[in-house]
Amino acid sequence: MLLNKRTDRSMPVAIDLFAGGGALTVGLKRAGFTVLAAVEIEEHAFATYTANHPEIRAFKQDIRTVKGDALKALAPDRMVDLLAGCPPCQGFTSLTSKYRRYDLRNDLVREMTRLVEEIKPKTFMMENVPGLARRGKPLLNEFRERIERLGYTVTIEVLQVADYGVPQNRRRLVVLGSLGCQIPIPLPTHSKDGKKGLAPWRTVKDTIGSLPEPILLADAKERSTFERSNWHLVRSLSEMNKRRLKHAKPGATWIKIPEALRPECHKGTYRGFRNVYGRMAWDEVAPTITGGCTTLSKGRFGHPEIERTISVREAALLQTFPADYKIDTPYMEYACNIVGNALPCDFAEAVAKECFKALRAGTTMSRWPGNAQQEHTTFGGLNRGELMSRVLSTGNQTTERQLAYLLRKEGLTGWRRHQMLPGRPDFVWPKMKVAVFVDGCFWHGHNCRNLTPKTNFKAWRDKIEKTRARDLRANHSLRQQGWKVIRIWECRLTKAPAQCLLRIRRKLEDSS
Repeated sequence: MLLNKRTDRSMPVAIDLFAGGGALTVGLKRAGFTVLAAVEIEEHAFATYTANHPEIRAFKQDIRTVKGDALKALAPDRMVDLLAGCPPCQGFTSLTSKYRRYDLRNDLVREMTRLVEEIKPKTFMMENVPGLARRGKPLLNEFRERIERLGYTVTIEVLQVADYGVPQNRRRLVVLGSLGCQIPIPLPTHSKDGKKGLAPWRTVKDTIGSLPEPILLADAKERSTFERSNWHLVRSLSEMNKRRLKHAKPGATWIKIPEALRPECHKGTYRGFRNVYGRMAWDEVAPTITGGCTTLSKGRFGHPEIERTISVREAALLQTFPADYKIDTPYMEYACNIVGNALPCDFAEAVAKECFKALRAGTTMSRWPGNAQQEHTTFGGLNRGELMSRVLSTGNQTTERQLAYLLRKEGLTGWRRHQMLPGRPDFVWPKMKVAVFVDGCFWHGHNCRNLTPKTNFKAWRDKIEKTRARDLRANHSLRQQGWKVIRIWECRLTKAPAQCLLRIRRKLEDSS
């Protein structure tokens, strides 16, 4: 039965845009969301989505024709908790950067923006390749500016999916937004070397080492075993490609292959794509799985030991799809695209859980503290006005000192204080062009706890709104000058200092 607007409101509800074969929906469900609807236009991906998620209202439709009001109507009380989407990334990926052509699909990021504006979900999450922050920087900046004008607090980070249990080297740009709070980036559960109390990265052998040998696609069709194959199928390889694989070293580039066996375009001084015509290594993570995952010339997709590529099912497992997930197409090309274009399910779950926790904490219900329940409070004999004047006069020094102490303890050096930049950031790394603000929760409008004055209600509200507007202008000015901006709430610095430091460290690493 399809979900309708009488869906149980005890669970937060989500909508999946650019749904593909449904990997993001798998993660959303695991994180605790009820997925109300999904939008996908490609026929084979849509069939795969509906085969695995028959209870969800799926629209086979061009996203540009989808109206936010129609999606809101499916939600209880017309309120959507999470709007999630992975707009097509091919135009921003490094694999297409050499062509320097504008991909019309790039503009679909604006459709994500439009639907956030029309639906106004409590939270949203968007995923793409890191190239969106480089080749697609104007689109990303436009997205952020339009969303922040609605009152959303936005976090943008580039994450390595292997740090979250995905057996694959794949970096993804994640954009999280919320009304009333900042959704933290999930803390890693794994690390490359297994240090700091984390599990080591999952390897190729951990994931596909115990699978039986796959069947050739041509043989499966001839023997009528295609339906029973569970897409554990591979393409036939030419004799030349088999010879190339015999010389390929697991985990190494095609340079280890004798020049006489290389394609003509890879001979001599060619130093282009290095990951093609290679093998995976058992004890490492897989390379990034793409739509070319069963084609030797499109990546390091050779099996670690045998003269074949990985199968479609093996690629799906490396993308953390469930072992029994249906891939509903008879065509190898479409099956590979469904798998290769997916956001890994385990990674989607890790990110979605942060949105779920923010919603469960009740910190995403309003745009600013004035919407919280009002309360008259005194502190140590001071009334609210006296207290706030003292808070203002300190310049948020306590939390700044706390962050300075943590930075020194973590060994993060090279920062300067209170440089003459828009908004006067609290900490800046001039060489990396990274600016960090530590924002007091009351003055900057964080809905983390009840701080709303009962007296002079409108005056306080206007003051806070002006501060928020000034913050947005400072963010915009800094980004226009090439700075990367991080804003840290004082409550997050107190409750989750490790997450705050991780955000700063990642931004510095991306800028180095």
